[in-house]
Amino acid sequence: MFLKPTSTITNLVVVTALISTLLNNVKLVKAHDHHAANFNINPKEPIDGILKTHIVFMSLAYGLIFPVGLVLGLVKNRWHVLVQSVGTAFSIVGFVLGHMHKGRMFKEGVHSKMAWAMLWLLVAQVVVGIYLRLRLSRFFRDPLRPYLRFAHKWLGVGHFLMSYAQILTGALTWLDFCRGGYLGQCLAHFIMGSSFVGYGVYLLLILKLAGPWLHKFGRSPEFYDSCVIMAWGCFNTFTEHGFVEKANGWSHKDLQHTSMGILWWIGGGFSVFMLRKSGPEVRSMFPAMILAFTGLAMAAHEQSSEFSTKTHFLFGTSLILTGITRCLELLLVSTNTIKEDKKEINPFQYLPVFFLMLSGFLFMGANAQQLELLDNMGIDVGTYGMAIVSLTFLGFLYAVLMMTLYQELDPFGGDAEYESVTNALDSAPVAGNHFDLPPTATPPPNRFSIGGRSSGGEGSSRGNSGGRRSLYEHRPSEDLELAYMKPANHSD
Repeated sequence: MFLKPTSTITNLVVVTALISTLLNNVKLVKAHDHHAANFNINPKEPIDGILKTHIVFMSLAYGLIFPVGLVLGLVKNRWHVLVQSVGTAFSIVGFVLGHMHKGRMFKEGVHSKMAWAMLWLLVAQVVVGIYLRLRLSRFFRDPLRPYLRFAHKWLGVGHFLMSYAQILTGALTWLDFCRGGYLGQCLAHFIMGSSFVGYGVYLLLILKLAGPWLHKFGRSPEFYDSCVIMAWGCFNTFTEHGFVEKANGWSHKDLQHTSMGILWWIGGGFSVFMLRKSGPEVRSMFPAMILAFTGLAMAAHEQSSEFSTKTHFLFGTSLILTGITRCLELLLVSTNTIKEDKKEINPFQYLPVFFLMLSGFLFMGANAQQLELLDNMGIDVGTYGMAIVSLTFLGFLYAVLMMTLYQELDPFGGDAEYESVTNALDSAPVAGNHFDLPPTATPPPNRFSIGGRSSGGEGSSRGNSGGRRSLYEHRPSEDLELAYMKPANHSD
């Protein structure tokens, strides 16, 4: 058989060794916490080779290896443990190197503090992963397993989101941005810009994977967009003036950003009210109109320099294009010119997603310090705009690759023997029939798969959709876990 006790023990020993190495190096790092020391910090001093290696290792671990491992875990692919173990090793090396470098030093900030939070989150993830890998439910009733599986999955998703923030703050630390009087506007640009990028990824997720899953809640997709817009508008209204730093009077920027927040919460609230009783088949253009009006305001947003004004014009234009293309998409969908139930996505539907992500990257790149640096370097707006468009294509490609990986990957890595053994371990009742299932119980068929493969009965054979998976896919293990969480009814 593919799964043997020795393989589990080997995995346990390897990962335990990684944790032991990590904890031993924590003591070394604490003894060499150069961020808290009073060094003479010179932002113009070059970084050394050790710090460059730290950047490479951490970028690979948190930008590539861990995200791929997360996708492998979501589809229960057998390579999940190996990939995450490699990512953990890269993370350990990168973490230690980040505290051993010479040359340029950095002030203590969010990046260094957040690194410790991510370190302990990684330790917790590895410990829970080892526990789940041992499959103790083969030997006795394990009431913790369903809850730990849930926590392990969502902690992994949270770890991915924290990785994005950590990579972003690392770049800002390297450039020595967002300090002193620049902090407030920097937070506004990067939080709001990241929100636009996240909104674009959300639309792409609905487009490629989660549409059927979202429809089961019985509401219009734009209802959720409107709720987020309304909530974000409330936040913007009360945080754009004097929230981070004490403000002396109202500047035209404060007024415009606050008015944008008012537009969002009133417009979003109106859209929520209009869609409160609408089903999934009802679509609304109001969220797209809110984005378009925001773009009009941002395109006319006067700045302190010509470079900044032109960059904000590009940002506003991109938001206008987002609103227009989104309205056209909804018009084509509502008139059945674009059929949402087809397996192939209409190419036009990618346009609003792309322009929305472009808006986010442009807004993040429009912070004052960055534009001052580029202007002093003699870079023109056209060159900078092309660089941001290229970055958007890269981010779009990254998101599409991760979602395509989720759709196309075989559970269990395409290994028939591994699949049969794993299904047997998941479905076989333990001594005393603790699952409250008949001793001959087999996993129920995949009743709710929409565009995905069934993992019960014929198991891993691909369906008519060519093996593509949607997020609204019921897995047999979910039924088993629900039964497993019920109190057992034993009779001696």
